[in-house]
Amino acid sequence: MPESERRDLLRAGDRDREQVAQQLRDGYAEGRLSTDELDTRLQKAYSATTYGELHTLTADLPQRPPTPAGETELLPENARAETAMGPPWMLDAVRAWFIVSFLSFGVWIVLGLDQGFEAVHPWWIWVAGGWGGTLMIVQSVRHRKGRRRLADDSAPQLGGND
Repeated sequence: MPESERRDLLRAGDRDREQVAQQLRDGYAEGRLSTDELDTRLQKAYSATTYGELHTLTADLPQRPPTPAGETELLPENARAETAMGPPWMLDAVRAWFIVSFLSFGVWIVLGLDQGFEAVHPWWIWVAGGWGGTLMIVQSVRHRKGRRRLADDSAPQLGGND
């Protein structure tokens, strides 16, 4: 019996099923599977017991190299959450803005308590507002570009050989 046939008969584990499910989700995100196909294949993937059953679910999709069992993925576990909120630099910029704004507000409060709030201009608003406004504009532009890119990707291509 050839090695590939022998492997197809081996029992698959939870990690194997999850890798196939992720490959199916990637195929859906790339437009290779419809929603119905994805749902059907995910149900089959999570109920599969052998490698052969899993292989048939992804045989018509481009193959990506599997992650060996002993190795971890190159991305940290929190990378998905960070990319959902934006790139890591944006998250760092928002954190820095929050810290600086909070400290500025704290200094203003201390000065206001010491000198009276009527005598102290609320200067911290300029720090928090200017920087925060810039961050909001950058995020808004990124969001619009992302929506425009999604719309362009889903638009039918005229004259294509698809």
